[in-house]
Amino acid sequence: MKDFSRYQKPMLEAAKKALPVIEKYWQKNPEYWLKEDQEELATHADFEAETAISKYLMSHTDVKQIWGEETANGRENPPTGLYWAIDPIDGTHNFVSGIPFFSISLALVEDGKIHLGVVADPTRNKIYTSWQIKKIEDHTRRVKLLLLGYGYQADQAGQRLFDFCMRQGFEPRALGTSALMLALAATDPELAVVALGVRFFDIAGGIALVEKSGKKIKLVRQGGLYDIWVGERAFEILDQLGSTQQ
Repeated sequence: MKDFSRYQKPMLEAAKKALPVIEKYWQKNPEYWLKEDQEELATHADFEAETAISKYLMSHTDVKQIWGEETANGRENPPTGLYWAIDPIDGTHNFVSGIPFFSISLALVEDGKIHLGVVADPTRNKIYTSWQIKKIEDHTRRVKLLLLGYGYQADQAGQRLFDFCMRQGFEPRALGTSALMLALAATDPELAVVALGVRFFDIAGGIALVEKSGKKIKLVRQGGLYDIWVGERAFEILDQLGSTQQ
């Protein structure tokens, strides 16, 4: 079995390199624009933060392939072999709007298998790493709260799921950053997460955290996008959705 522990420190330091960039733009009305042929926002902070992360990893590790939010150029399929999956600001809309709920997501991936993950919460000065996550009990059935995320291309599906949860008596919260929601679910026994239509680099770091926590997780690929279900409560909703469609 391969040992990837030598990448832990450079991953942590790489994520930290993005923090000054984000601080430079945070709550300063950053310029933003829509990406070409997409409905996703981008800012100078996104590009500069990804560059800072990439440069550090390129100079401090032997993994030279990057698949990032801002450099993927619309490519649906990731590189082969070892590569870095980077989302420099997951939750750009929140970032632009001055809502302090966004994150940095970084993962080390090899042919679809996620080995290590880091999710940083800049406004709370908190960094989650997969190698520090402990096993937790899954108590998501105790509460009706569900953290819900969905990409721009899945907004209708996300709204339908939101409405379904409300009719079933659940309490969905659409928070705008899948990576950070996954990090919270990996550390809180009572949090369940559903994210629809998100890209792999949005969630790769968070997936590593959840897998380490031992919580139940289901990942479904839909073309170049993914749906992810975390926690017993999320699986209960998934089962209910299936029964209503039969």
